[in-house]
Amino acid sequence: MKVLMLSTDTNILEIGSAAYIRMREYAGLVAELHIVILCGKKSGIEIHDTNLHVYPTNSEKKLQRVFDAYKIVARTIAARGTEMLISCQDPFELGLIGVFLKKKFGTKLQLQIHTDFENKFFINESIKNRIRNFIARRILKYADGVRVVSERIKKTIVTRVPTEKISVLPIFVDVAAIVTTDAIDLHSRFPQFKKIILMASRLTHEKQIAWACNVLAPIIKNHTDVGIIILGDGPERTMLEKFSFVRTLGWMPDVVPHIKGADIFLNTSLYEGYGRTIVEAAAAGTPIITTDVGVAPEIVRDGENGLIIPVGDGAALCVAVERILMGGVCVQEILPQLPSKSAYLTDYLRGWEKCFI
Repeated sequence: MKVLMLSTDTNILEIGSAAYIRMREYAGLVAELHIVILCGKKSGIEIHDTNLHVYPTNSEKKLQRVFDAYKIVARTIAARGTEMLISCQDPFELGLIGVFLKKKFGTKLQLQIHTDFENKFFINESIKNRIRNFIARRILKYADGVRVVSERIKKTIVTRVPTEKISVLPIFVDVAAIVTTDAIDLHSRFPQFKKIILMASRLTHEKQIAWACNVLAPIIKNHTDVGIIILGDGPERTMLEKFSFVRTLGWMPDVVPHIKGADIFLNTSLYEGYGRTIVEAAAAGTPIITTDVGVAPEIVRDGENGLIIPVGDGAALCVAVERILMGGVCVQEILPQLPSKSAYLTDYLRGWEKCFI
């Protein structure tokens, strides 16, 4: 099997990065894996590693990336033949390109969906998201296979895509590795905090971190030994640093040691396609408080290893934090039941093979 993937992840261009290693593993499943990265000027150089081939568009302008990607794909298909699967890493701009390529060259098409694009918060967030929702709804019918990362997303597309074409394959999380990872002693680093709430994500509006800090400020005023540690970066970082009980540590490639060192892991996103950090927190054995997003219902046993609250419900957030801080919940360590790496790769290949059925 030959697979050509369309992506925007420039980390793939860094040999040795987690993204590159992941693509190297995928390449081991097929005869050839070609990856076209839609990216800006000087993002990287072409990589040819046995049967893995990575091509950056290195485009001058954003719109030009589409045309440059098309040229690379056309050249690759001319050299390798049309018996190829086009796999798009989103059902939006990349998906639209994929549909055009399918019609032009008669290739098979897989759309991957990592975002809960039918979520009302996603749709109402921006004009760009409304356009993306419009695109996704209309191109799904052209896919020979669709990979989604959660049951939540599957439920939103079953009216548009035959069930037999949908593969539910979460993002791989190495639970066994997390179990053996050493915790960072956050309490020694921040001795002023006896209880530490940790949040880890991009510091953007949809993650609702600033909202959470505002909501929890009255509680923390009564529990002055409680602090919030935030891992991540983004436009809201400066705003968050104004809270006296908040410490921002910036972006980190591995958040697990910090999650293990915290008393509570908190996620307040408006929407998630998956929610990797929720899974990592469960594997780390840290009590979880999360909004009802992504895989939360599949991972968090409400009242056992954490609490699930309605999206945007400040009162519920306060109650949940108080319950765990005051010992009102007997938190258990319940490991997520996820596939091993070999089983995951087998399922990944099966998703590609399904497109040829």
